[in-house]
Amino acid sequence: MLQNFWNFQFIFIIFCWIPIVFSDEGEIENNQKIILKIGSISTRENGKMLMSIMEMAKKKMTEQGVLGTDFDIEILNVEGCGSSFEGVAGAAELFHVQHIDAFFGPFCSKELSPVATMASYWNIPIFAYTATSAEFSDSKVYKTLLRTSFQSLSSISDATAAVLIHHNFTKVAIVANIGTDSFEKIQSLEKSLKSRGITITRRVMFEENSSAEELVENGIMNELKDNARVIIPLFSSTRDLSTVFRNATVIAEMSSSDFIYVHPLIVAKNSAEPPTFYGKLAQKSMKEEYPNTIQIYNSYGFSDNLLNEFMSNFDQASKRIYIDEKDLFNYVSLYESFCVFAKLAEKYLRFNGKQDIDGKNRFRFDGKLMWKMAVGMSFEGVLDNFTLDNGAERMTSFSAFYVDSKRDQIRTVALINSTTTTKNCMDPVCVDLIVSDVVTKYWSTPSGKFPDVDPECGFRGENCDYTQTIVLITAATCLLMTAGLTIWLKRACETKALEKMPWRILRDDVEILNEEQAKSVISLGSATTKMSQVETKLVKNHAIVGVNTHAIYDIFEQRQNIKFKREDLILLTKMKQAVHDNINPFIGVSFNEKSELLLLWKFCSRGTLQDVIYCDKFNMDEKFHGAFVRDITLGLEYLHSSQIGFHGGLASWTALIDKNWMLKLTDYAIGDPLKRWEKHGRINCKVDNESEQEWQKMASLYVPPEIRTANEKNRMKRMDQKWQAQSILRRQQSDIYAFGVIIYEILFRSLPYDEKVDLTELAQKASEGEKIQRPSIQKNKKLNPDMIALLQAIRIVEIQILCRLFIGKFFLIKIFLTGLLE
Repeated sequence: MLQNFWNFQFIFIIFCWIPIVFSDEGEIENNQKIILKIGSISTRENGKMLMSIMEMAKKKMTEQGVLGTDFDIEILNVEGCGSSFEGVAGAAELFHVQHIDAFFGPFCSKELSPVATMASYWNIPIFAYTATSAEFSDSKVYKTLLRTSFQSLSSISDATAAVLIHHNFTKVAIVANIGTDSFEKIQSLEKSLKSRGITITRRVMFEENSSAEELVENGIMNELKDNARVIIPLFSSTRDLSTVFRNATVIAEMSSSDFIYVHPLIVAKNSAEPPTFYGKLAQKSMKEEYPNTIQIYNSYGFSDNLLNEFMSNFDQASKRIYIDEKDLFNYVSLYESFCVFAKLAEKYLRFNGKQDIDGKNRFRFDGKLMWKMAVGMSFEGVLDNFTLDNGAERMTSFSAFYVDSKRDQIRTVALINSTTTTKNCMDPVCVDLIVSDVVTKYWSTPSGKFPDVDPECGFRGENCDYTQTIVLITAATCLLMTAGLTIWLKRACETKALEKMPWRILRDDVEILNEEQAKSVISLGSATTKMSQVETKLVKNHAIVGVNTHAIYDIFEQRQNIKFKREDLILLTKMKQAVHDNINPFIGVSFNEKSELLLLWKFCSRGTLQDVIYCDKFNMDEKFHGAFVRDITLGLEYLHSSQIGFHGGLASWTALIDKNWMLKLTDYAIGDPLKRWEKHGRINCKVDNESEQEWQKMASLYVPPEIRTANEKNRMKRMDQKWQAQSILRRQQSDIYAFGVIIYEILFRSLPYDEKVDLTELAQKASEGEKIQRPSIQKNKKLNPDMIALLQAIRIVEIQILCRLFIGKFFLIKIFLTGLLE
């Protein structure tokens, strides 16, 4: 916009209507050399620089034959761009005194408007090679102004609008600081956006001295968030507002994964002042100031190609003057403007010749005619050819650059090329911007695609009714809370019920005895008998439960909390309630504490039946044989007739002997739950004692083949598959089978297999479900025929007949034992 309007009007009247008293136009003889004068208006600092650049361009035109013996250009320069509009006065002097034929400049924007207005009145061409504001696009006011700069506010606004519409970004918001400069940028951008059908949902402006926190607290960021997903920041460069805005987006959580930030890169102090050339050196600062944003900038962008080409020509022409690379665009435009003027003048003279003014053969340019000649013409540039559009403005090519915070190089993602078109065109030359993608899927989202710029439910969810969703979520939440509360109450009740179980033993109520303590306790209650030396397992796993209950225990590593099934609770309760002279009392279980599971049984001072059988020092006569078999028989009879129904793990080491030499069955009914818990990873049933490990490997020899097969199938099943339980009848048959093996052990102190057979290997095969030889009475063993018949009945199929009647099977054994004892 024009500043100090009345000052400009005064200047215009003084310098346009002043009488020409100095001299007339220069006369030109028919065959005399034509010399045109151009006037350059520079600053105090860059006058020599501009003269050197134009001399370099003049040399180039001479080499190409445009300038020569018949036609030449004289360059004049005056200083301007001061505080008192010295450049305007200099322009009047150049026109009235020096009789120049064209203006170049002024270099500053504030003097361009009055000089261009006067040039239009004087009807001489003027070249604006620096960036211009939108007002200079009005060819009705500035009739002789040709704009050759690489960037103008209107051109970059058009390029920005072209990129937005190419990606179908039809709704955008603009954020800027308050000020004349920003307002001019907004006005130009809004015009370009509306011409392409892009809706501006919000235009937010804030004070220039605002901080990032103030932008958030004042609701500016929320206003942007609630109205757009594509945001265009336009800030003046008097303060680093880009950093302030970027920090505000971080505080407001407006990341690039949800929002798209498009920056038209106008980086001059004023939108009408020269744009800054960046080059490769600026890529690092751009990553810091504009991470994950799209920058609309000149196609030469962040490359040094233009700089290198121009500097190579400049160094050849002048080696004494330093060139400021930041003003490279202006210097290149000046160089190209001189070449454009030379070619236009040569063409003008060729077609129009000399004009007769007041009967004299004198020469004067028609600026308006030259302006019309320039429209649509193409010219050679430093790197590429360029064309002047319908407003005699350079058709500049732009690019869209993506500043990727994860890459070192700034990437070109789209090219914005200016091209002439005849579609819907009423002017001599019409320009259209064509956007072509170079890279796709480059955005900082997991898929590389842009976020949704137009949400289906609106930016604030105003287009969707969430009532039904809220009701469903509330109902689902209530159901989940109810289910969770139910589960919690169930577990609480189960926990409380477990605590009340008669077999539940708290770990703090159990005192584990070490080896020395166990020996001391045992020695106090031991009797001086011939069994006092049998101590194979007496010092292993002893504990005191409560005040003075002496117990033995089996310990297992617990890896997860044990969840008892209903049948487990019933079974453990039945075990606790079992009372019989030949049944060892089950004290209880300690679980879910200290990562261990303890099974506690009443202590029997004389050890196990296995200890007695395989103790060479102990002489076991027929009375012991009969007594032990009788006690096992009575114990099994009780278990089979009770609610428990079976033993499930009968072996010589699960029969204990108390101080009165009475045999008691222990470890009954608990084997199946232990295997299931181990299969599910809740406990580890590994035994630490090596001797106990060896004998427990033999456990499979006490199990009939059909039960061994079922156990192996259970072991091979996955955790999610159902555990195959055995019927009570099958378990009782297994007990009778094991009972037969134990009777053989009692009589012969060995297992019913050939002594040459490796029992460990045989037991391993049996545990894996393989078929092995059945137990048999060895030929070298002498035995009562009735006992042989009983053992064979237990070993073969007749055992099924024995097991049909609980009382019947034990009745037969009792008959035999009576005879044996007698």
